[in-house]
Amino acid sequence: MNKRDAPFLAANIFSEKGEPASEFLPNTQPSKLFEAAEGIKIGVVGLSTKVTPQTATGFTDQLFPKYEFREYLPFVVEESRKLREQGANCIILLGHLGARCPSDLKHQNRTRKLEQHGCDEDELTKLIDELPEGTIDAVVAGHIHEIAHHYHRNIPVVCSKNAGTYFNVLYLKFEKHSHKLRQTFIEGPIPICERLFENTGSCDYLFPEQLKNAGKLVDWRFHGEPVIPSRRLDLEFDKWHTALEPFFTKLADNYVYLTRIRHQESELTNLFVDLIFDAAYSNDAVKVKPDFGLINTGTLRTTWLPGELFFKDIYAMIPFDNLLVTFKILGANL
Repeated sequence: MNKRDAPFLAANIFSEKGEPASEFLPNTQPSKLFEAAEGIKIGVVGLSTKVTPQTATGFTDQLFPKYEFREYLPFVVEESRKLREQGANCIILLGHLGARCPSDLKHQNRTRKLEQHGCDEDELTKLIDELPEGTIDAVVAGHIHEIAHHYHRNIPVVCSKNAGTYFNVLYLKFEKHSHKLRQTFIEGPIPICERLFENTGSCDYLFPEQLKNAGKLVDWRFHGEPVIPSRRLDLEFDKWHTALEPFFTKLADNYVYLTRIRHQESELTNLFVDLIFDAAYSNDAVKVKPDFGLINTGTLRTTWLPGELFFKDIYAMIPFDNLLVTFKILGANL
């Protein structure tokens, strides 16, 4: 954290003693004021989801101190007030929290969509509903790993998909002299791929029955320019190529689409529970094959498409150092 040029923003994280994160985490502050072109000042307030202690292994394995992730509303209101007093012309809420909303993946060009419905129970939507009018002007969300590009209470909300496959552009239009925020637009979701299916406007994996109506693959141009790999980034990553060679060792061929399904059983979770069985059974300290296994679906972080599986794909799927635990329990207690 000390080596990052950009600060970490977290207004609702506190220590057990009640200290704000800015006092015990390096390079961390609750909010920050940025100055853009023409002297326009943009304030950003940071939040982290309240469920972090239940979802992050650093907390569940008691590797981290017992930080408190407090209710969002009072901190957003207070930090927004401070930023406005410092001259902020616009307040953006940057939150590791989100809302699962029905979303059309077709690319939209600078749109102001109608109010979004279908995600009223998610924590971000509830927070926006609770905020006094004018507290924030836009939201850049996260955590959920699902596309969001909609308006709620006239506030634009954008969120990208996991694995960086899509992004959104949030446009803020200001008065020339007063710098008052006049209008906002959302462009997106913008796919990061060289070619798209003509009828869907996306490059997501499609099942055979979906291909019939997807149309042909066409070259994708963003703002008139072709989407091509960045030569500058290629050169930057070339220095790591030798070190990464072992991760490109082929492990197997995969013939099915494997993805996690939140809150229910799936082929992917069953596969990894079977792997847990094998790992536990091969441990000399256990010696007995387990009767059942449990895995948190949040452990699995990506999707495996049909094709070759490499060592790197294992790390992409389970990047966390989770512990394998075995225990005995009476059937009556299950």
